[in-house]
Amino acid sequence: ELAATSAQFDGAAMNVTNEDAPPLVGFDKGTVANRDWSGSLDDVRIYRHALDPSDIRKLYQLPFDADAPGTEAVVAPDEPDGMNGWYTSDVTVELTAADQGSKVTYTEYRLNGGEWTNYSGAVSVSAEGITTMEYRSRDGAGNVEETRTLALPIDKTEPELTVTPNLEVLWPPNRKWVPMEIRLDPKDESSGIDSIALVSVTTEGTPDPLEGIRDADIGTADTSFQLLAANHRRGEKRAYIITYEARDKAGHSTTKTITVEVARTVKEDER
Repeated sequence: ELAATSAQFDGAAMNVTNEDAPPLVGFDKGTVANRDWSGSLDDVRIYRHALDPSDIRKLYQLPFDADAPGTEAVVAPDEPDGMNGWYTSDVTVELTAADQGSKVTYTEYRLNGGEWTNYSGAVSVSAEGITTMEYRSRDGAGNVEETRTLALPIDKTEPELTVTPNLEVLWPPNRKWVPMEIRLDPKDESSGIDSIALVSVTTEGTPDPLEGIRDADIGTADTSFQLLAANHRRGEKRAYIITYEARDKAGHSTTKTITVEVARTVKEDER
């Protein structure tokens, strides 16, 4: 680092173009008061401008080191444990920097464009969504590594799913086919919804669980099919069980089941 400066104007002796009075560094003019330098010089250079601290540092610290250090990021788990490159748990990042010329002076990082922080140990990232980590290192010669970027997508939460039928009760029980329209409202704030599927439509309490169901395309995002408005033979209420599944891009899934009933025929003594 720059320690001190001395520039006492001395007329012709300060003119570097004056051949009769060549410039002198540390010249002792005979008295202690005029002794500008006490020591020995290893290297003397003259520049047309003042050097800033980084310029000076490059001169005396490995002047042939023109290469910036390299920083390696190691993420744990070493591979995403979810689907499509998503992590389903917290991750840690360790930074290791190396320089072939001079020593690495420091490594720093920042998350999502925040303040730069000196790296002192493994960094834990737990926020859901995509966290962007930037990092870089600097060596003793003043070379600064080009900023590197690491994306850390984390989704630890199952998606939400709301299933709303156009009818919750089929009436009258006249053995006619009734069109069903299902409204689906899936939500996932981290990785996003990847797929929705109709898992099953079954009839409760019958030997044939598919009795009274028409045009339901299982395994797809089908929301339109027909149900038979009919009670069981003994007059008991019939119920249809409808199940959907929502899956997010990280591989989490959630199922939602609703029931659509057929109203029972009113008996004379119940009127």
